[in-house]
This record gives sequence, C-alpha cells and structure tokens, in this order.
Amino acid sequence: MLNKAFKWLLISSCALLLCSVFIIYVIESIDAILSEQAEGSEHAERESKSAQAKTAPESQPDRPVSTDRHDVAVAGIPENSPWRVIELSESHDNQLQYYSPHNVNFDDGHVAITTHEELIGNKRYTSGMVESKHAYLYGKFSFVIGVSEGKGLFPAIWLMPAENKALPEIDIFEMIGSAPDEFYGVVHYMDGSAQARDFFKTKVARKDTYLIEFEWTRESLRWFIDGECKFETSKCVPDEPMYLIVNQAVGGQWPGVPDENTLFPATFILKSWAVEPEWSQPR
Repeated sequence: MLNKAFKWLLISSCALLLCSVFIIYVIESIDAILSEQAEGSEHAERESKSAQAKTAPESQPDRPVSTDRHDVAVAGIPENSPWRVIELSESHDNQLQYYSPHNVNFDDGHVAITTHEELIGNKRYTSGMVESKHAYLYGKFSFVIGVSEGKGLFPAIWLMPAENKALPEIDIFEMIGSAPDEFYGVVHYMDGSAQARDFFKTKVARKDTYLIEFEWTRESLRWFIDGECKFETSKCVPDEPMYLIVNQAVGGQWPGVPDENTLFPATFILKSWAVEPEWSQPR
C-alpha cells in the first residue's frame, strides 16, 4: 500500500513539474512575441517620424505662438492706416494656417498678405489677416486686388458683425486657388432657425489686378467686378454695424489641402481701397 502511494506521489510530482515547465515556456514565448511587436511598432514610428521630417517645412522656433485672437503692433504700418493686424492660431473648417503678424506688410500704400509653408506651433502654414479699425453701416467699398493661385489658397474680403456673433456675414470677394478664374460673392444669414445664403459665381479673365466694388444699402447688396454689376440681392440685407476682414486662409473643406503644384510664398495684395460708409464708428 505504501509502495503504491509513493509511486502515485512520484508520478504526480513529475506531472506537476512538466506542467510548470510548459507554463514557463508559454509565458516566455508570449513575452518574446510582445517584445518583437513593441520593437516593430517603435521602429515603424521612428520611420514615420523620419519620413515626416523629410517632408515637413522648416520650423520657426524664434516666433512665439499665441493662442488668443488679438491685434498686434506691426512696424511699418502707417499711423493713419484703417487696418489693424490680427494674430490668430485657430480657425474654423479645419483650416491649416497660423495668422502671424510677420506675414502682413505695408508698403507704398499697399497691404500684402503672404502665405508661407513653415511650422508655427502645430500649424504647417503661416498667413496674414487684417481687420478694419472701424465698424460700418451701409456704404460703398472698393478694392484693387492681386491674387496668386494654387490648390489650398483661399483669399477673401468680408464683413462681420461688430457684435460678437457669427451671422450675418457678407463675403465681398472670395476665390479658391485651384480655380483662380472664378470669383464669388455671398451673403450668409439666418432664415428663421436655419442658416441660409444668397450668392453668385462668375468667371473672370486671368490678369494681374481686379477692381472689386460692393454697394450696401438699406434695400439691397450689389457686387461689381471691373465696373460690371455681377449680382444684386435684397434677401436679408444686414442692418447692423459690420467690420472688414482681409485674409488669406489655407486649406479647409472647400479649398482643399495644398499639393505639390502650390507654390510658396503666395501673396494676396490690396493695391488700393476706398471705403465710403453712411455711418462708421471705432471698434
């Protein structure tokens, strides 16, 4: 009886030992597989970062990054200029630019907004924005402009409410760089509880400069290009003070992302302008 018990104990011990060895083998195998996967993932990440580094624009570490929208004092801006320069890091519609004061230049009465492919913060491109120092109500507005082209570029001249709200909005001039011979004018407004718009699109001849004119009365909005009236609407004409914005955005759902054919730097220029409001007031 004792002999049988000893044999059973010996067999049980051997079986337990074999099970332990097998478990240790399985654990070590799993650990080795996980280590290989981790190394592979780390290697892939290094390769990805290396590839991005080869194609990424040069960083600009000497330029501080601002997360607030504010106007900035810029050297060279005339004291009597109607414009103030805006610094802004974030924009709507998944746009890709950082609005930097370094990208706005005032020279011989011109306002030049130049877009660069360069890193500022988490933005791959820098561009420029100016706003009017005054808000206006009704009047005539005219601009002589020069545009560049290339997918992803989005120059615009527009009016926004002096009161801090999103609508109404009047786009005096818009185009996208992939279709530089198509100009747009738009009024965005609320129709009851829904957002609505009225707009036009027109073909233009390719040339160095264009005359963009806009008339805003109590009854209607009228757009002119090179002296020809292109569109008139009386739908929801804004009746509140609004201020001017001139900028060149990059990217977003409509313009798309710049491609290899988009040349940088790209400049949107106001060669001259005239504002004749019925009413104006400093903002």
